Amino acid sequence: MGAYFSSIYHFFFHPKAIANTAEPAKAKFSWEQRSETLNKKDYILDKLKDQTIIRLPGQINGQQFIIQNCESCTIYIFDHVGQIQIDDCKHCKIFIGPVKGSLFIRDSQNCSLATICQQFRTRDCHELNVFLSCVSQPIIESSHHIRFGCLMYKYDKLV
Repeated sequence: MGAYFSSIYHFFFHPKAIANTAEPAKAKFSWEQRSETLNKKDYILDKLKDQTIIRLPGQINGQQFIIQNCESCTIYIFDHVGQIQIDDCKHCKIFIGPVKGSLFIRDSQNCSLATICQQFRTRDCHELNVFLSCVSQPIIESSHHIRFGCLMYKYDKLV
């Protein structure tokens, strides 16, 4: 005798029961569903001279951003940024939208900077004008002739 479901009769005459025992579909994670990959060059401004650069909302989307080796440039970043590094810039004017983490400026001179950030750090800089809205106290290392002012800016996209 035997069980009904273990018989050869069940195998041939009820194939739906066998077909339903297949493995369920594999779940897709959010990082697997991304349609586009990030290009590092979109998040770095390097070796620019006498240019005006604008990044509009949605172009950075909270990623890290790097500005380095720029001279006499005007840079506007109207998007939220995760973290930003500014290195070796001279005679630049830089406006940066809200920074979720830290803004680190190093080895720069004669620049003006306006930003909203959680942490502001500077090292080996001189002759900076900084207009700042910051959650914590600025951290200043080996820098001189830095002037600070309060940033008073209406930022529509800031919640």
